[in-house]
Amino acid sequence: MSTTKGKNILIVDDDEDLNNLYETFLKFDGYKVDAFTDPLDALSYFRKDVYDLVLLDLKMPKMNGVELS
Repeated sequence: MSTTKGKNILIVDDDEDLNNLYETFLKFDGYKVDAFTDPLDALSYFRKDVYDLVLLDLKMPKMNGVELS
C-alpha cells in the first residue's frame, strides 16, 4: 500500500533546474507536486490549497524562505 497517495507537496526554489529535478522525482514517487520559482506566486497559491510538506529555498530574490514561511 502506497503512503504517498493523496499527499501534496509545495516546492519553492528560484533555481529552475533544481526545482524541476525535485518535482520530477517526487511526482515519479506518486506525490502531487506544485513547484514555483517565484516565492510571491507560491504565496498566493499556497492560500488556496493544503500541503502535507513544503520545501523552501532559504535564499531567493523578492522574499526568502524564512519570510515565506
